[in-house]
Amino acid sequence: MLIKLKNRHAAEPHRHDYVFEGIQKALRLDSEDKYAYLALGQLLRERGELEQAIKIHKTLQVGAQQDIFLHALLELTKDYKAAGLLDRAKDSLNEYLQLKDSVEGYALMLEVSILLREYEAVVQAYRKLGKLTGENYQYEISLFYYLLYEQTQDKGHLTLAYKQYNKNFFANLAYARDLRGRPEKGINYLDTALEAPHAVGSMVYPLLEGAYYEYLGKKGIRERFQRRIATFGFEISTVQHYSHFLYSSGYKQDAFDLLEEVIERGTHSVHIYRMLAMLHQQEGNSEDAARIFIQRYPQEGESFRCSQCGFVSRHYELLCSSCKSIGAMDEQFAHFDMLSISHTAPEVPFGKIFPLHRDQQQPSNDN
Repeated sequence: MLIKLKNRHAAEPHRHDYVFEGIQKALRLDSEDKYAYLALGQLLRERGELEQAIKIHKTLQVGAQQDIFLHALLELTKDYKAAGLLDRAKDSLNEYLQLKDSVEGYALMLEVSILLREYEAVVQAYRKLGKLTGENYQYEISLFYYLLYEQTQDKGHLTLAYKQYNKNFFANLAYARDLRGRPEKGINYLDTALEAPHAVGSMVYPLLEGAYYEYLGKKGIRERFQRRIATFGFEISTVQHYSHFLYSSGYKQDAFDLLEEVIERGTHSVHIYRMLAMLHQQEGNSEDAARIFIQRYPQEGESFRCSQCGFVSRHYELLCSSCKSIGAMDEQFAHFDMLSISHTAPEVPFGKIFPLHRDQQQPSNDN
């Protein structure tokens, strides 16, 4: 279960007016109504009047009973977060959590810690949430241990990421990369990465076709592409990489058949049409290539799009830069360069969109 890290109190202007009138009415009836002032502070924050919201929530803490004090402290944390004063938000939240364990408090700690890139604190917040709610956050904890590994390059964090959730795509891919010189040991990690529902093709397929090419041979690579398609269907990235692999390995007709089958099934992906047009162009069929480009000309340039907020990025992000949702970046397409083809696919760091290169060879019967 992912906690969606977004502002739950976003409201339309007309709602602001309606709520403000209600608060004014409550304060006319009782000018000492602390809860009305709490609501007023929340409304001011929603309207962007952060200085006034902070002033109200600070004032409410003076000599207040614990219930009001805790409410005001939590709202002050939200004010600081909205104002970008993240260190102050963290301090206020730590003070709040020392006095009260609450789901809302630790959910807010997740948001603040993620924005501060303090992933150790994120892990601890998830552990606390697990105890309070009974939910299992192993997957999320594993992902943040992996982010800690990326941040620190400490292999201990990679080990923890794998132990926490041994199906973690990123941890398995990291081990597969580390063991590429010993493919007989690394292949199990690579296969686990290929079985992940959210596998990022532009990361895993070049490793499959590059460092593991000699060990697996064409037959082994084909089997893994086919297994992926049998399990998850015709994903755009998988179809692109597989069709390119087939073509550059000498199985040209199979490459055309694959792309045409996907189109016949009703895909509207401009990237599948683009790949088919490029293969026709490579074969010298300029008229067919032009026809396909005209039929479905690509107009979008994004590589990854967040399924939660729609944010677009050229590079894969485990944590969306916009809404901070975990693992929500969906792969749109990967770039291919059909003009220059060499034997081995180059290895490129995580998060990059890279071209595939391979010599055109005739299929052999021994692999």
